[in-house]
Amino acid sequence: MAAIVTKDFRHNNALQFYESFSETAKTTYYLFVGRPQPFASGTGGGTDASPPTPLDNMDEPLAYYRDMIAAKLLTTTDRQYAIPRHNWTTGTIYDMYRADYGATVNAAVVETQAGGIDMWATGTLMYVLNSANNVYKCMNNYSGGTSTTEPSGTSTSEFTTADNYVWKYMYTLTTTQITNFMTTDFNAVTTDSTVAAAAVPGAVSQYIIANAGAGYTNGTYTAETLRGDGTGGTFTVVVASGAVSTVTAVAVGGGATAASQYTFADCNIDAISGIGTPSTSAIVVPVISPPGG
Repeated sequence: MAAIVTKDFRHNNALQFYESFSETAKTTYYLFVGRPQPFASGTGGGTDASPPTPLDNMDEPLAYYRDMIAAKLLTTTDRQYAIPRHNWTTGTIYDMYRADYGATVNAAVVETQAGGIDMWATGTLMYVLNSANNVYKCMNNYSGGTSTTEPSGTSTSEFTTADNYVWKYMYTLTTTQITNFMTTDFNAVTTDSTVAAAAVPGAVSQYIIANAGAGYTNGTYTAETLRGDGTGGTFTVVVASGAVSTVTAVAVGGGATAASQYTFADCNIDAISGIGTPSTSAIVVPVISPPGG
């Protein structure tokens, strides 16, 4: 039977490791330095510039213990959740958040993505670190356009920059996080309580036009109700030259109760009053927020 180690399982492992530093029956960890001799063919292989890959067996840890010179006890202040670091850089195509991206996805509804369709992969550019050490999530990448305006500010609302990218502020790195935990490859990840309090679970703020369709009646169609298991979501559709050109959220819907939160939704464009009978039906995909908003 096929199996998969899900991102939730990996996340739970990280949580358990993090908690093991401070729980009642906590685990004691040390960081050691060692290896007084050079790496060479006669001392384990490899070179100092290119040491051998560690082996996951019973003998290898014994060699580590023999080579130890000093160790430091690790405490709760020595731990930090981290994510791959993506500095915002002009001219880059960033990946927008999509809840349905994975190893495989329906090609008909894929928005242009720079890093691929797996938003958990290291190369996926779904968020950025700006020059003020603020982290932002990309909510819409303007159909795969390049980002030329650096996101800034700490508003809890989604905002659009001059390059038509839509961003959401997530948090700002603290001095300690920058000094102790930032590297060229990683930066700290944390939760901003103000941002979390303003988040709306099960909301839909972005829509993807996977197929613009053809043969519709030109015009603007407002406050259409989003179909799904949540409530309160409405959107505006603009048709130009017979095709759907923009779909914009009017009300994001969702909310504090499970009954109001969307877990699935779709847009029946053909059923909109007065929009006409198309020769090709449009496909519009609502982007549902992650658990917690």
